[in-house]
Amino acid sequence: MRKLSGLKEFLWVVAAFGAVAIVIRLIGGLGASTDLSDSMPWGLWKIINMVAGVALATGGFALAATVYVFNLQKYRTVLKPAILIAFLGYGSSCFTLFLDIGLPHAIWKPLFFWNHHSFLFEVAWCVMLYFSVTALEVAPMVLEKYGFNRLVNLFHKVTIPIVIVGITLSSLHHTSLGSLFLVMPARLHDLWFTSWLPGLFILSAVGAGIQLVILCALGYSYFYRRKRNMPVLTGLAKGSAVILGIYLAAKVADLIVRGQIPALFSGQWETGFFFAEVILGAAIPILLLSRSATRNTAMGLAAASVSAVAGLVLNRFNVGITALVRTADVTYIPTLTEICLSFGVIAMAALIFIYMVETFRVFEDVPAKDPAAAPGDVREFDNLGRTWAFGLMTSRARSSLLVVIAIPLAVGLFASDALNGIDLVRSPIRPPLALDETRTVLVMDGNRNGDVVTFKHDAHKEKLGGQASCKRCHHLDLPGDKSSACHVCHSDMLRKNSIFDHDRHMAELGDKWACRRCHDANRPKTLENSKACHECHREDMRMNTPENGRFNFMANSYKDAMHRLCIRCHRKEDQTAGRARMAECSFCHGAASRKQ
Repeated sequence: MRKLSGLKEFLWVVAAFGAVAIVIRLIGGLGASTDLSDSMPWGLWKIINMVAGVALATGGFALAATVYVFNLQKYRTVLKPAILIAFLGYGSSCFTLFLDIGLPHAIWKPLFFWNHHSFLFEVAWCVMLYFSVTALEVAPMVLEKYGFNRLVNLFHKVTIPIVIVGITLSSLHHTSLGSLFLVMPARLHDLWFTSWLPGLFILSAVGAGIQLVILCALGYSYFYRRKRNMPVLTGLAKGSAVILGIYLAAKVADLIVRGQIPALFSGQWETGFFFAEVILGAAIPILLLSRSATRNTAMGLAAASVSAVAGLVLNRFNVGITALVRTADVTYIPTLTEICLSFGVIAMAALIFIYMVETFRVFEDVPAKDPAAAPGDVREFDNLGRTWAFGLMTSRARSSLLVVIAIPLAVGLFASDALNGIDLVRSPIRPPLALDETRTVLVMDGNRNGDVVTFKHDAHKEKLGGQASCKRCHHLDLPGDKSSACHVCHSDMLRKNSIFDHDRHMAELGDKWACRRCHDANRPKTLENSKACHECHREDMRMNTPENGRFNFMANSYKDAMHRLCIRCHRKEDQTAGRARMAECSFCHGAASRKQ
């Protein structure tokens, strides 16, 4: 069982990193643990753990409908694991929702403060209610083991109403998750924004959810040396392939109806992500499952399942993140804390699944491949008091040791620069090149990577109002300077950087005796107890006084600064002056930039 032990040890390490990330998020807040912003509100863990997580958990209500509504009793053998997957998937989503709220302790408020006009309100209610329903469906597995037969019989008597409620709730909130994105027509990329999103969401969720059930059944057979029930798994695969086929046909039809087929060949980088999600999530599974040679083999089923699951996760990632990048004012890169928290929650759910499988009757076993492998002989979660009893070669001991190592390592990582996001490679900015002696036309290529933008400086100044318009771009100058170049402050392509030189200020104002010039002598020498920059540099800072009375001395990256400055004006021109495609990247970065 070395492979099973290795899997558990890996999951324990990932879960340990996730646990530390959760503590950091709860103590430090979203700002200290994520790279989220108003422009990019759908971060990694919300997409992976909540939006994609509940989608992959739809195998529970799909199998319940198959067995109880359509009376296909041969699939009852995989009903319990499907329900358990749904319970853990929705439980993880509820927990992630708790972490994603700015004030986690306020998660109870949707239960009492109703906003029936909000899709998110409906999603919150349905997810929490369906999690409760799956808990009721999982309860008989636990009660049966401990001899609560009367309660088990009671649950069996009310199974049909519970299943009907579960199917209704799950169907409602999956369509509502798609509807959430319909409120952003100006933000979502045309490849993904469609009124068909609610239907596409539930079709893809059911197809991939069934594939996850198949993958878990194959994993159980592989790790616990049990015989695979191929007729059942093949039947599920066929049904899933049909649903994914309908989903693929609807996806193509939607593009045709909206006239977006040309967008697939526009050369935009988003098209690569779109093709990847369609190929992984639908094309490959359909192709593999349409051939009996692959459909009737464990390897073929596993390949189709992995592809379908990956494709669904990528689809939700694209809708929630990729489709927003083009219209965002900032760059979003998940922080290390976000990554560890997201995968840590998944690892925790996987460990609970393994514990449930080893402790309760979840899978209906057919005769084992190895007669010596009887149910229960591979448990490693019980008798935790014996963890160190058999030396470091036992799986429990190795897992414990790895967790002991992982937790302080995670604390060390998260306590450093990891909290501020992945450390980007420094890319210093160089000044623009002039195409003429008077510098009326500039070539902007800050990091000299060949991605140039031709900027007609004088033409822009004349159009925006002459000399008085300079402050719209040159909003902050060096002392005694006029129209300081952008690259002086925004000096890195991707990183923010400070434009405040404390040592220089001390030297200019009188060395160590200069403190009282900026700080109250009777209070700590902190940023909060300092004079606002514009009090001394009002002539240099040709901009309105910030609302909080202070100037943010952290300059945005060159990329973000240029995009914020240019895109807003270009969008306005696109809408008011009728200059089509002016707000698209290719207008400045492509051949069109030479025709401005």
